[in-house]
Amino acid sequence: MYFVDENERYIEITNAPENNIPSLWNEFCTKYKGYEAVFTYQDTLAPVEVLTKGIGAQLLENSTIMELSPVKFITHANHEITVITYENYDNFAKFHDNHDSNMYWNSQRILAEFEKWRIFAISRNGHITGYAMMQPGLPGSKPKQSLIFCVTADNINECASLLSATASCSFELGHDSVKYFAETDIEMEATQLIGFCKVGSFVSYKVNINPN
Repeated sequence: MYFVDENERYIEITNAPENNIPSLWNEFCTKYKGYEAVFTYQDTLAPVEVLTKGIGAQLLENSTIMELSPVKFITHANHEITVITYENYDNFAKFHDNHDSNMYWNSQRILAEFEKWRIFAISRNGHITGYAMMQPGLPGSKPKQSLIFCVTADNINECASLLSATASCSFELGHDSVKYFAETDIEMEATQLIGFCKVGSFVSYKVNINPN
């Protein structure tokens, strides 16, 4: 199963079995030259050798899926949090693009769909030092769930404060749970600090489909 975005020249493939990858790759090389392909695997082992040695893919993300419900939530409010709006967006945009330049959701794409996001930031001496982005209410999710998309922070306490702010926002909107894909030790400790529990695993590999 795969999804194609022709405008962005992007393909996302979900849980592709090892024996299907060679035929998929041949199809992509014929139909989608110049595209970027991302193979994702949730709660299943990725066929690392065929992805890396077979088609030259590189590890993009290796994360633990963490989930939080209102009854488990432990508020962590050790830092002053700023809500990002249109008025202060420029400051966030500069920090975001400087620190997460490889992210698909760059500042221009976020701004184009700003109403879909809730963004929170931590500042020191008037300068942003960390932020969190959330999409409240995943489309079609039942019960209603939010996804914390990204957290950039220097330490566990700042990360926990940002996660706490986004979770509070989600629960105030009446959502049943919040999900976050934690990659680093700081993120794992921060999620556990405010009550998140592990519910799964996620890994992805990226490869460019170059014209021959």
